[in-house]
Amino acid sequence: MSSEFTHAYWIGGSPCAGKSTIAQRLAAQYSLHLYQCDTEFEHHLRQSTAEASPTIHHLHQLSCDELWLRPVTEQLNTEIAYHAERFELILADLCRLPTEPVLVEGAELMPTAVFPLLTRTNQAIWLVPTADFQRHHYAQRPWIHEVLRECSQPAQAFENWMQRDIAYANWVQQETTVRNLNCLIVDGSHSIEENCQRVAESLQLPD
Repeated sequence: MSSEFTHAYWIGGSPCAGKSTIAQRLAAQYSLHLYQCDTEFEHHLRQSTAEASPTIHHLHQLSCDELWLRPVTEQLNTEIAYHAERFELILADLCRLPTEPVLVEGAELMPTAVFPLLTRTNQAIWLVPTADFQRHHYAQRPWIHEVLRECSQPAQAFENWMQRDIAYANWVQQETTVRNLNCLIVDGSHSIEENCQRVAESLQLPD
């Protein structure tokens, strides 16, 4: 299957690392078709069924408390299963696109899923924020508080959310390490412009 995606570049990683902004800038700069997993969320949700996508279907039936007050380990495990189901829908979308250079971006692009599709390691990179960077920038997102407003314990729900994403970031970093894949740690010491350049160099994007 890797031969089907020789034209694809992949930017995965954990939330709040700047993936979306970097992907948008690089796609414009290098004239790449941009596929962002977040923008296809509603489309995939309508496609999912309890039979074909049990984790997606189940999670979207949960209340705020049922979702965010679960043990963090359980949240991490279901997040990985959720991303695996989304990835199958993402691949189906990509197969329907014209065969032209495409930049694919999203947290759903797990190293375990993308690795078998690579013909060279410089096709992909994963961005993960440090815990401090994640907490600082997540707290500034207005929609976070809209989500947590429905929880009976919003402070605990937010803490669980952060711990889940920290655990996911650590998992992603470990999986890239064992596969000798490129991983960029985002800690705020570089500007978004500098991180764009670092990602472009890692992916060896054509001028």
